[in-house]
Formats: sequence, structure tokens, C-alpha cells
Amino acid sequence: MRAALILALTLTLAACSTPSIVKDAADWVLPKGEKLQWKALRLQPQPNANQNSPIALDLVLALDQVTADKLETLTGTQWHLQREGLLNGLQGMVAIQKFELTPGDGIQVLEDELPKARALHAYVFANLKGEAVGRLRISTRPKQVVIEVGETELHLRTDPPLRP
Repeated sequence: MRAALILALTLTLAACSTPSIVKDAADWVLPKGEKLQWKALRLQPQPNANQNSPIALDLVLALDQVTADKLETLTGTQWHLQREGLLNGLQGMVAIQKFELTPGDGIQVLEDELPKARALHAYVFANLKGEAVGRLRISTRPKQVVIEVGETELHLRTDPPLRP
């Protein structure tokens, strides 16, 4: 009994002093985040979406917390204006899929066409006219995700709907 207690204490103290290289290796073996569990993503612009103009829309997966914190501060317009510079600075920390939408014409993205990376957070950035935020943060867990693009805003629907 006493030997087990000493062994447990020794292992606990050793874990506290684990070198960062071992912790980094653990993150590599057991990566943070989770894969998208979506079976499909529907991008549905209304007929008057973006004041009846084409819409650039990006699905962006943040692969670490620093990147997620940065993306959380951006509007859709800021993302699209700064995208190339941001991608250079965030190399390997985002997975991105770009779309071009026409008002009234939706796109169905099937599961095998969606990014496969593990993500801490998923975002949709739409380059909308006016003062619209143009950003949605989306859970990786729903099976069906629908992004509705209105005249000046984005709306999220999941199937089944998320509980409050």
C-alpha cells in the first residue's frame, strides 16, 4: 500500500516537470479539436442576398486557440480584405474552403468535400456589403448545417436545431 502511494506521488511530480517537447509530442499524438461531424453543408443565399450582388464566402477552420482568438475578432469584410496576409501569418493553423455564391442559387457541399482537419472552431466569413458582421462561428457537431445569406446578414440553421 505504501509503495503504491510513493509510486503515485512520484508519477504526479514527474508529470508536473514534463518537458515541453513531451507535451508537444502528446499534442501531436492526441491533437486538439475535433473533425467536422457535418454530413452536409448547405449555403443558401436569398434572392436579394448581399443587396443582389455575388457573395464571396469562406469556411475557415481554426486549428489552434491563438488562431481562433484572432478569427473571432474579424468581420467578414475584414477577413476578405486581409485574407492573403492573414493566411501567410497563420500558415498551417487554418484550413479554408472558398465559395462564390450568386443570390438565389444555393450550393450543397457533401461530407466528402468538407475539410478533414481537426478544428477547435469553425467559422464562415461572408463578404457582405454595408455594416454587416458577416461572420458565424459554427459548432463542429451538428450533422446538417445550413448557412442562409440574407440581404445584409448570415443566419445559421442546424438539423436538428441546437439546444440553447
